Amino acid sequence: MKKNILRVITVSSFIIFILILVIFSLYLFPRIFADDGTKLLYKMRNTLNSYVTPKNYYLSDIDKHYFSSGIYEIKDNKECYYLYIKTEDTFYDVISDIDTLCTEMKECINSYRNSGNENTEIVLWIENCSNCSIPVYPLSDKICIGLNHSIPITDALDYCKGFEEISLGGYRGYKILIPQNFNSNYFDDFHSLKRLEISGFSSDEDKNRISEELLNLDGIDIVIDYEKINKALITSN
Repeated sequence: MKKNILRVITVSSFIIFILILVIFSLYLFPRIFADDGTKLLYKMRNTLNSYVTPKNYYLSDIDKHYFSSGIYEIKDNKECYYLYIKTEDTFYDVISDIDTLCTEMKECINSYRNSGNENTEIVLWIENCSNCSIPVYPLSDKICIGLNHSIPITDALDYCKGFEEISLGGYRGYKILIPQNFNSNYFDDFHSLKRLEISGFSSDEDKNRISEELLNLDGIDIVIDYEKINKALITSN
């Protein structure tokens, strides 16, 4: 009887050891022996996971966020790196780190080779289901934010002052929340901004008010509900 119990324990321990070895192999081997593009994706995945907590309720979540590198492809003569992550982190936790995250992503790609230029694109897509969606393009200084009705757009814009392109809209059918005192003066210190897109208004009154307020922002393309409302860019010396 004791021999049988010992044999079961030995076999079980061996199986557990093999499973652990397989899991570590699946995790480590691609990071060590993959091509440069895939290694770069894994490095960016680790960086993304260090700022945004992955949702990991299901095995599919764990596989996607810890074992999958992401997608690498050549599109329109550009090297494109795509990383998607679902999270339970709040919108404010994510958006407050967005500048630092983008800076580290640029450092990631430059550490592998001198490819952080016009022939390369990184796309990070961060989503908290029912609350927000944040696709961000670190090399293009572009951010797109989908918000539910409880998050004012100013709470998002406060963290986007370093971006050249900002797109704001409702998340999954939600309408955006615009404070009554929101006007063109809000953008006085957005020195990098070249294009601003806003969509998903709760009423025509809101849309018309914001269109009028932002119409004369110099040097910035203004797009309201996917329609450009101002003239060509005004460049300053």
